Amino acid sequence: MTVHLAYRTIRLVCLTTSLPDAITQGRIPPRETQSIAHIPAEAEAFSFPPLRTPLRFTHIILAEDCKAVGLPSDSAVPITRTTALKDRDYGTWHGQALRDLPSEALSALLQDMDFAPPEGESQRQFQERVALWLALLIRPEEGEAQAQPAAEGTLLPHTLTLLLITRPAVVRAIATHILHGSPEMAARLDIAPQTRSLFTHHAGLGRVRMLGAP
Repeated sequence: MTVHLAYRTIRLVCLTTSLPDAITQGRIPPRETQSIAHIPAEAEAFSFPPLRTPLRFTHIILAEDCKAVGLPSDSAVPITRTTALKDRDYGTWHGQALRDLPSEALSALLQDMDFAPPEGESQRQFQERVALWLALLIRPEEGEAQAQPAAEGTLLPHTLTLLLITRPAVVRAIATHILHGSPEMAARLDIAPQTRSLFTHHAGLGRVRMLGAP
């Protein structure tokens, strides 16, 4: 017997936040640091050349380590915060200055995809976390009770147009997964702060439609 898996049709717009001040100071951001994204007031600001009309979002997803400025308080669009799309967990190294880390540890952090700081996660684990979020979003039949990473338990419709507000590293991880790349590939993708990216998924096929647009 052939089993036909049901995929959602998804348009995922990613808006990256500003970088934490700690990064420009050569430090790993403290765990409680919140990055900021400024939401355009006009819907036309989310027009994309590949699409004919501006997007109307069915859901807004806000990573736990981010906050959005400009979201209307009376918006009818559901807004959900999620821990699944936080930046990489650096464990006990959060808040540390890079210059204070042993040279061997710093080299491993930057070059070894399987190296994890104490009580933190490796680049590969971070990539897998983001990939799992995408997989559960796309194929909700894989455990419907736990397959709501976007809405934390709220059932979502079959066709989604989502606005995701998160840090650039998460968008790099999303693009890497869609392109079937390795964790090393993410380091070669340049996603600037306060930029937009567009990913789509239809009939089991994910596509990168736009990446890092101002």
